[in-house]
Amino acid sequence: MLLSALAALPALTGSWIYDDGMLPRNPLLDGWDDFFRAFVRDSHDYFRAFNPRAPIPDGGKTWRPLPMASMIFVNALVGPRPWAHHLVSFGFHAGTVALLCAQAPGGRRLQPVHALALGLFAVHPCLLEAYGYINGRSDAIAGLALAGLALALQRERAGLAALCLVVGVLGKETFLLASPFVVAASGRGRRSWALWLAVAVAFVGARALLLGAQGTLTPRHGPLELGLRGLRVLALGARGMMFPSVRVMRLLAWEFAQPWRPLDVFCLSAAVVLGVVAWRLRRRTGWYSLGVAATLLPCLLLGDTFWVGFDRYLYQPAVLVVLGVYVLPGAVPTAHGRSARAGILGFLVVTAFLGWLSAGAYHSPEGFYLTMTSERPQDPTGRIFAGFQALDNREGRRLWRTPQRFQVETAVAPQVHQMTRIHLQLGETDRAAWLLEAYAARAPLTPRLLMDLVEVRYRQGRTTDMLGAADRLLAPGAPRREESARVLHRAVTAWLGHPGLEPPQREALGAIQARSDGLRRRP
Repeated sequence: MLLSALAALPALTGSWIYDDGMLPRNPLLDGWDDFFRAFVRDSHDYFRAFNPRAPIPDGGKTWRPLPMASMIFVNALVGPRPWAHHLVSFGFHAGTVALLCAQAPGGRRLQPVHALALGLFAVHPCLLEAYGYINGRSDAIAGLALAGLALALQRERAGLAALCLVVGVLGKETFLLASPFVVAASGRGRRSWALWLAVAVAFVGARALLLGAQGTLTPRHGPLELGLRGLRVLALGARGMMFPSVRVMRLLAWEFAQPWRPLDVFCLSAAVVLGVVAWRLRRRTGWYSLGVAATLLPCLLLGDTFWVGFDRYLYQPAVLVVLGVYVLPGAVPTAHGRSARAGILGFLVVTAFLGWLSAGAYHSPEGFYLTMTSERPQDPTGRIFAGFQALDNREGRRLWRTPQRFQVETAVAPQVHQMTRIHLQLGETDRAAWLLEAYAARAPLTPRLLMDLVEVRYRQGRTTDMLGAADRLLAPGAPRREESARVLHRAVTAWLGHPGLEPPQREALGAIQARSDGLRRRP
C-alpha cells in the first residue's frame, strides 16, 4: 500500500482536472441538503445544473447515487478541496486492496504469484484513473464492493454480501455484470443467487423508475460491427493490463477509429487462450475469466459517446483477474526464494514508477494537457485540452496559439463537438463553422453537432441555414428528437432575450421555439 500511495502521490496532491472542475461550482453538490437527493438525481440533473445551456449529451443517463453522495459529503464536510476528494477516492482503492489481501490463499504469507497479482493491482498505471481522477470514483466504489462480495461469500456472511451488492449497484451499473460471476465462482448455491437476483431486480426497477426509457443506449451499428467492436474492446483492455505503460484517459472513440495493431491482435489472442486454459484447469477461474469479458463488453455501446476515460472501466475486471489468480490450481510455487521476491519487487517498483508518471498528469490542468499531447501526438484530444486551458487562463491562451492544429480529417464526433464549443466560447465563430462543415463532408452530423450547427448559424446571422439545421434536428424519426427539442427550446429562449435581433432572426427563432415547444410537451 505504501508503494501504491507513493505512485499515486502526484494525483493525490493535485488540483481539479477536466470534469473534476464541476465539484466546486455545481449547485447540486455543495451542501448537506443535496446528500439524500443524490439518490433520486441522474447525470443529466448535475449536467444541467452546472451548465443550463449545455448541448445534448449523446449518451444515456446514468444513475450512480453513491459516488455523487460521497462527493457531496466531502464538499459539505470540508469544502470543495481537491486533496480531500483525492484522499477519499484513494481510500476506496486502499480498501479494495485490503479486501483482496484478506482473501489471498496462505493468509499473511503471500505466495509469489499471489503477491505479484495483488501488487500489480495496487500500482498498475491503467487503474489509476479510477481513483486518481475524482470523477472516476464510481469504478473504485464498484471494485471495493466486488472484492467485498467475494470475501463475504467465501466466509458465508449473507448480511455482508447483501451490503456489498447494494453498494456495488449504487456505485456503477457495470457491477451488475461483474457480480454474478463472483457468485457463480463462489459455488454457494441458490441462496447466493436469490440474494443477487433480489438486489438486481430492485436496482433495475429503481433505475427504470427514475430514468425511464432514456436510461438506455440504442446501438448505432449492425451486429457484425458491434461484434468487431467488442473484440476491439477486449483487445484494448488486455493490452492495457498486460503491458503497463504511462496512461492518461484513453479515448475509446479515437481508438475505434485506428487500424488494428499487431500488439492488439496478440493481446486479444493471449487473453482468449488464457481464458480457455483457465476454464479447463478449474471452473471457478473460468467464471472469473468470463466475468472480465462481460464487464468490459458494454463499452462497445459507448464508443461513439465516450469523451475520455476508458481505463477506469478496467478496474472491476482487474479485481476479477486477481480473484481468478487466487483460485488457479497448480500455479503457486511452494518456496519463497530470495530471487523470486526480489524479481517481483523490482517489477512492481518499475510498474509503480510508470504509475507515478501517469499520476503526474492529474496534478494540474497544464500537466494534463501536456501529457495528453506527448503520449498521443496524433490524437486531436490534446488540442482540445489546450482549448480548455485557453478558456481558463492566459497560459492556456498561449498554448492555444501553438503551431499544433486540430486534425478534423481524423477526428471523431465527440472531439469535433468539444472543439466547436471551445471556438464558440472564444468568439471564433467562423472557425467553428469550418469545423462542422469539414466534418459533415465526410460523416453525418450527430444530434449534438446539429445543435452546435444551429448555434453557429445563429451567431453568423444565416437565418435560412439555421432553420435548415433545426429542421434536421427535429425531423420525424430523428435520433433523440424530444431531447433535442428540450435543449433547443432552452437555447432559443435565451437567444430571443438578446437585444438587437433583426426582425428576420427574431421571426426564425420564434418559429423554432414554437416547433420545439410542441415536441418537448409531448407525453
